[in-house]
Amino acid sequence: MVRNTPKIKLFSYFSLINKTNFSLWKRERIPLFGKEGLGEIFFLPKALKSFVSAFVIFVVCTASLGVPTETIASSDKESNEVLAAAEELFVALRSRDYTKVWGRITEASRTTIVGDVHKRLDKSKIDFSKEKVTEDFARCDDLCRTYWSNFLLNFEPNTVLTDSIWDLGFIKKNRAEIIITYKKATNSAKLKMMREEGQWKVGLVETFWTRK
Repeated sequence: MVRNTPKIKLFSYFSLINKTNFSLWKRERIPLFGKEGLGEIFFLPKALKSFVSAFVIFVVCTASLGVPTETIASSDKESNEVLAAAEELFVALRSRDYTKVWGRITEASRTTIVGDVHKRLDKSKIDFSKEKVTEDFARCDDLCRTYWSNFLLNFEPNTVLTDSIWDLGFIKKNRAEIIITYKKATNSAKLKMMREEGQWKVGLVETFWTRK
């Protein structure tokens, strides 16, 4: 369908390789629509060619049954917003824009990180309140830069951005899930997304931190 072509990337099922508490993934994509003039080019792994056919049939049948085009477009728009919000976080990590990283993760993630850093400072007999830790991360001063630099020693953003396959799991009112897989792994990482203050945020801690 050329009209109202969904502006959302379609991805296959994929799996996860875990390193420390973080996940590494690989992406392999081929053009779904190779001809020019069809709008945005979508990408899909070769293994899902049959799924594409079924998806196209579903869209055509849905249209013939009178499902409003606006409903489909609205769903596609929200899906794209969820995927874009997640991508922005990993791009910010790759470029070491830690102030932007702080603004792209959930309140729960920020609270946990501040609490963990404060505990370590307290154990080291360093007098630094949680409020000061929060301010440091918001401005990205010394604590912030040290924390995220160490984080990136264990996590390579390009494994998500260039070497992984993404699949939108679900979208609910204020929650969503993106499944991210490394090319040869057998399990999936389910990236948790939350809508806070009208914007989609990444549940970094909710997704990757090991429960104590």
